[in-house]
Amino acid sequence: PRYSFEVIYNGILLPEYEEGTKENYREGYINVAIVAILYDLEIKGMKYLLQAMKLLKDQGKKFILHHIGGGEYLEYFKKLAVELGIGDICIFYGSCDRKTLYEIVNEMDFVVSASLVECSGVSVQEAMLLGKPVLGTNSGGVDSLVPEQAGHIVEKANAKALAEGMEYMRENLGTYDREWIRAYARTSFEMSNISRKYAELYARVMDEK
Repeated sequence: PRYSFEVIYNGILLPEYEEGTKENYREGYINVAIVAILYDLEIKGMKYLLQAMKLLKDQGKKFILHHIGGGEYLEYFKKLAVELGIGDICIFYGSCDRKTLYEIVNEMDFVVSASLVECSGVSVQEAMLLGKPVLGTNSGGVDSLVPEQAGHIVEKANAKALAEGMEYMRENLGTYDREWIRAYARTSFEMSNISRKYAELYARVMDEK
């Protein structure tokens, strides 16, 4: 409590990808991506996100969820989507190379992070480097990464809150400045800028000794 703190985020390499033809984008829907390795049943909040998708479908809201990532519980969640009656609006790509990942994310309307615990959130940083607004949960890392101008934060482990957050994003998509998000992410996360911040901090600390 006696000390001031300065946050320097993880450095991220700029995404390298080719502009796609929206071959993964489903017209007539709001297309949402989540990038998550499903190594656990709880941490990435996938079950709450799928429940949120069911709530939205039952309300007649038209969303498509695109999941990118592998993990030992991938098949479990694919089966759960079918059991919930949302198999038709959930696309599971499995593990993808980075270029393909960025190309899919670049087609999306926004990105969601539903984690219960997230120390940083590299996929969120990468999404903002692509200019994508983010719906996140108060999981620790993500809510500190995403300013109000770049997205919306909701309660973790809460399907209703996620569903309401997705509807909020749909209603406010036109208010997000994609170039502002991209510029913010470059300043805050891009590797060369982060390296410069570390060098400046080191020089300042040495001067104060």
